[in-house]
Amino acid sequence: MIYPIGTKVTTKRGTGIVRDFKFTAIDGNCYLIELSDGSKIWRTEKSVRPILECFPVTATKIAQAIAKRFNLDVNEVEAVILLSVLEITSMNT
Repeated sequence: MIYPIGTKVTTKRGTGIVRDFKFTAIDGNCYLIELSDGSKIWRTEKSVRPILECFPVTATKIAQAIAKRFNLDVNEVEAVILLSVLEITSMNT
């Protein structure tokens, strides 16, 4: 999944904003995250999650419920949810 620049995300080191993106043959999609303390770190796609401000539960929990009910792949359902939220968020800015 590609997160647009400006997306609010969370990592193991804290929350921040995507400031840059690059693709590498070894790591795949990588993001430059500016953390809330001002430091900048590069993270791979697997270690970054968007912050869903408009939902009281995480996209993962929603995806798990939908996937279980309709016998779908959890990762695919979560990707659709996250893309939809990002699209709605970008329309409101």
